[in-house]
Formats: sequence, structure tokens, C-alpha cells
Amino acid sequence: MRAFKDAEGREWLLELNVDNLREIHARTEVDLTQLFADETVASSLERTFVMADILWVLCEPQRTIDKADFDKGLKGDAVEAAEKTLMAVSYTHLRAHETRHELVCRLLLEK
Repeated sequence: MRAFKDAEGREWLLELNVDNLREIHARTEVDLTQLFADETVASSLERTFVMADILWVLCEPQRTIDKADFDKGLKGDAVEAAEKTLMAVSYTHLRAHETRHELVCRLLLEK
């Protein structure tokens, strides 16, 4: 679990699991495992919209504000902080489910 602060100073915690990965896909049609490598998410504006939708789903249990206020908090450095947090959580989640074969391949590639 990792945290980021939006532009309004609110702190949001992110955690990925199979259930919320499916929920993100169901609500946004985004496969988070492909998001950071997918060249179809080319423009930064489109990427920001996708990130906002994913974060809206992930932060649901913590929300006390509506979607408009949530989106207003995602500006400037907050967008970059949220994306870095999501990438860190994604990386941690994916590594936790790594097979031995994948681990060996990754370690060989990192050399």
C-alpha cells in the first residue's frame, strides 16, 4: 500500500489486488497491467483522464467527496505523484505474483 497527496492536500492510499484490478477493468475498460507499456495511451491528456478514472475506482473506500472535487484535486504535481504511486503499487503487486521462471528471466535481464 502506498500513498499520495492531491493538490488539495488530501492523502489517498492505493493498494492493488485481483479484485480491484477486475473492478478497474470493468468500470474503465483499462487493463492496468498494460497501461504503462501501451502506446495507444499516447497523449498526456488522455493518460491523465485514464489515471483519474483508475484512481477514482481505487480510492472509492476512502472517498468523502464527489467525482468533480476528486478530479479538481488531480492537477499539477499531484497527477505525477499519483501516477508514481500507482506504478509503485502495480510493480509491487505484479512482483508478488511472479513465477520462478519470470523471476529468473527478470534477474537475468537486469544484469
